[in-house]
Amino acid sequence: MTLNDIGLRHQEWQDKNFDGISPLTQGLVLAEECGEVARAIVKRHHGIRAHDRGNLAEELADVILVATSLAIREGIDLDAAVASKAARRDLKDFRARPETG
Repeated sequence: MTLNDIGLRHQEWQDKNFDGISPLTQGLVLAEECGEVARAIVKRHHGIRAHDRGNLAEELADVILVATSLAIREGIDLDAAVASKAARRDLKDFRARPETG
């Protein structure tokens, strides 16, 4: 399943369950989900749920679902965008050539 497929599927679920999901709302939900990832990391760092990787995995999955759905709503081919960004990133070598950063 591609990122675009995941986004389309999540967008369909959102549209079925919520009225009027706009890109603005989607962006705010994405920020909320990123905060939940941060909270899961902080809890693990402080020994709360230190053994539980499942919570972090769930929160990261939520970020992916919301981000892919936002991309679909904005007409972005996320598979192509991620591939392009990764290719540009691969050209950078911060240690050997700091100027590439």
